[in-house]
Amino acid sequence: MRPVGSKRLPPIVRAGALAACLLATARNVGANDVPRYSLEKKVRFSDLVFLGHVVSIRSEKPNGAGEQFAHVRIDTMLKGAARDYADVLFRGMVAEFDPECCEVGKGYLFLVVKLNDGTFSSVNGPFGVYPLPNPGGPNR
Repeated sequence: MRPVGSKRLPPIVRAGALAACLLATARNVGANDVPRYSLEKKVRFSDLVFLGHVVSIRSEKPNGAGEQFAHVRIDTMLKGAARDYADVLFRGMVAEFDPECCEVGKGYLFLVVKLNDGTFSSVNGPFGVYPLPNPGGPNR
């Protein structure tokens, strides 16, 4: 039994209050935010994990527009079938998924998955390719 004089709120008001509470406590997440996986998860989901140097860059379109791929010489294979080179997508259609690489001559640690066309892509968007220290640079 309800106390005399108390009123139950209409369902639409209760739903609105619940929605307001959820929105007020929700984490600010954008549509293209990429969660950062643990290293263990990245390695587990990767088809290849390797250390390599970027040999050249190619674009899908002659004017440099569209997707860009790095042709990478594999120096050390850490996971996956042995091979000498891999083409890695590093500038795709969604900028938030692009890893921070690839400069010709520079070395990187790559954690990548194989795409349908035989090329590779970072296993965790911007968190799947890491620059290696420059042997002649300040990290020496």
